[in-house]
Amino acid sequence: MLYAHWNSGSLPDQLAPAFSMPALVTAQANGYGQAMDGMVELFHSSFSVVNLPATLLLILVLVYWVTVLIGALDVEAFDFDMPDVDFDGDVDVDAGSSFEGFLEFFNIRYVPLSFFISIMVLALWALSITLNTLIHQNTDLLWGAGLFLVNLSLSLLLTKFFCLPFIPVFKQFRDYASSHFSLLGEEVVVTSSKVDEAFGQAEYRGNGPELALNVRCQGEEIPKGAKARVTKYIKDQNLYVITMKEKTHAAD
Repeated sequence: MLYAHWNSGSLPDQLAPAFSMPALVTAQANGYGQAMDGMVELFHSSFSVVNLPATLLLILVLVYWVTVLIGALDVEAFDFDMPDVDFDGDVDVDAGSSFEGFLEFFNIRYVPLSFFISIMVLALWALSITLNTLIHQNTDLLWGAGLFLVNLSLSLLLTKFFCLPFIPVFKQFRDYASSHFSLLGEEVVVTSSKVDEAFGQAEYRGNGPELALNVRCQGEEIPKGAKARVTKYIKDQNLYVITMKEKTHAAD
């Protein structure tokens, strides 16, 4: 019916150009051009002087997670042990320790440090791009320096609240990982590029959730994808010593 009206000329002449193929192609090209312009503008904003510190931090975070994904770095390489915390709420915080108070206030003691820093840096970068563009169009160094401190404070607060839903999740994983000696003799799969005396990561795939372990071996390197058995747990370093499965059978 619409086709008949179109050919008969009964459709209003002012609507015909909007439905024509050239008009649709032009609209699509304009939309693509606007998207490209937006990407170019974002790129220039990201590498402007006032946003460069946040952008470099974001690049470092991305490089870190890429190296973790390819197995070249332990996921907990930059994590450190926090003071013991009762997750049920009875937390004893030393009022005289500002550092411990900082960890407590921003929930850093409840989640992996790498996770917290990644979210904080992403928030810092987004706030830096947005506020510097809106307030002074990325041109004023004094404004940029002042806003960096403001953005850092805001990103810490945003990350604090963003981490709240993840606290029970990480608690579950920590509770599951707390029974270290139950893993002795269990089979794990090497996920890092290799395992040697100084580096390595493996995954335990039991009945519960998959568990990433920092592992080491003695003697010959164990390659990625190899199956091994846990032979020892080093508590003060949170490390597992593993032996390639074939060697374990041979020893038996």
